[in-house]
Amino acid sequence: MTTVCGRSMRIGFINYNRGPGCYIESLGHGMESAMGQDVYPPMQRWFVPFGAFDLDTKYGLPFSSLYAVGCASGACFTYPTTTSIQIDNNGTIINQNPWDAVCGNVHIAPNAHAQYDLCGGATNQDLTCNLPQSSVVSTSCTGYGRHGGTGGADLKQNISSTAWDANKAIAGDCQGAFLVWWHQNMPMFGSSQTFTDGSRMKSVWPYLYF
Repeated sequence: MTTVCGRSMRIGFINYNRGPGCYIESLGHGMESAMGQDVYPPMQRWFVPFGAFDLDTKYGLPFSSLYAVGCASGACFTYPTTTSIQIDNNGTIINQNPWDAVCGNVHIAPNAHAQYDLCGGATNQDLTCNLPQSSVVSTSCTGYGRHGGTGGADLKQNISSTAWDANKAIAGDCQGAFLVWWHQNMPMFGSSQTFTDGSRMKSVWPYLYF
C-alpha cells in the first residue's frame, strides 16, 4: 500500500559556515538559471524583464544583462542621474538614458556600482553601507506588474540601499539583505501583478516548491 502525504517538500542544503543570506543567494542563482530560460515559460515571461535580462532588446545594448560587463576600475556602473546609467565595459563607455533596472539580478542591485555591491557605491559587501553616499536610482521594481503609473505603466520610485537595509537583521551575509527585498517584489499569491494585456503573472512559489 502506498501512502501519499498530499504535501511536497524541498530540502535546502546550507553551508554551516555561512548564514541564511548566502543560502538565499544560492537559491536566487537557481531561479535565474531556471526562470531565465525556456524551462518554465510562464515564469520566464515575467522574470526576464524583472531581473533585467532583456537589456539587448529593451535598450539595444550589446549584452542581455549587466553580468556580461567587466571593468578594471571596480566601479563598472555609475548613475549621472536617477534615470540614467554609465557603463564601463572593459574600457568602452556606454551611456544609457533612460534607464530602469527594474529589480536587478542576484549580484547586481538596481543601484549597484559593481557585482556584489549592496551599498550603491560603498565597499563591496560592506554591510555597514555608507548610506549618505548610496546611489539613488529610479526603478519600477516595487510597481512591477501593478500599472500604477501614467498610461498604465509600472510606477517608478527613487530607491537607495536603505530599501533593504533592515533585512540585514535576518539575512546579513552575501547578497541576502537585498535578495529578501528582491523576492518580496516578485509576483505571488494575492499580489495581483499582471502583464500589460491584463493576464496574471504566475506566482513564483508553486513552480519552485510543488
